[in-house]
Amino acid sequence: MLSFSYAIALATFWGFMYDPRFGLINEFFRLINLDSFARTRTGPDLIFWAVLVALIWTYVGFYMLLLLSEAEKIPQSLYDVGKIEGANRVQMFFKVTIPLIWDVLIIAVVLWIISAIKLFEFLFAFSGGTRVPQQIWTNSVYMFLLSFGKRTAIFRLGYEITVSVTLVIPIIIFTGIARLIMRRDRIEY
Repeated sequence: MLSFSYAIALATFWGFMYDPRFGLINEFFRLINLDSFARTRTGPDLIFWAVLVALIWTYVGFYMLLLLSEAEKIPQSLYDVGKIEGANRVQMFFKVTIPLIWDVLIIAVVLWIISAIKLFEFLFAFSGGTRVPQQIWTNSVYMFLLSFGKRTAIFRLGYEITVSVTLVIPIIIFTGIARLIMRRDRIEY
């Protein structure tokens, strides 16, 4: 999903946001006199949550654009009929919008599953490219560490190949489960 240079730029940006000395988040807490909160947000106990916030911020725009572009195609007359029938906004969302964007929603879920499983560039750049903390390892990070080692090369290529093959299995399983759970009859307008 992310190009390599874009992932590096985002990881650098979030690294500056979380910096313990001059990061924007810590400076905000110092500004409102909450010095106890002004500490590093990327320590070993918080690294997972820091990466999660950064990834949500990174990807939510893409998926929102994908879903909203499909929602824009829904004819206004269907919403007018819902208003005439007495449906409120929440009911129209669940009875009109969701069923009509369901196919694109399935695609978005499948893309999210694949990008979550293969995530590498952002994590590697966010950790500084030296040591990726084990709390944020994915199969791709583990595969890289087996191939090229940590600081000294391990060259366990047989294990790396096994991990890369097993990387396909969760993608197939989770994608199949998502498509099975989200299967519905096609609705056309």
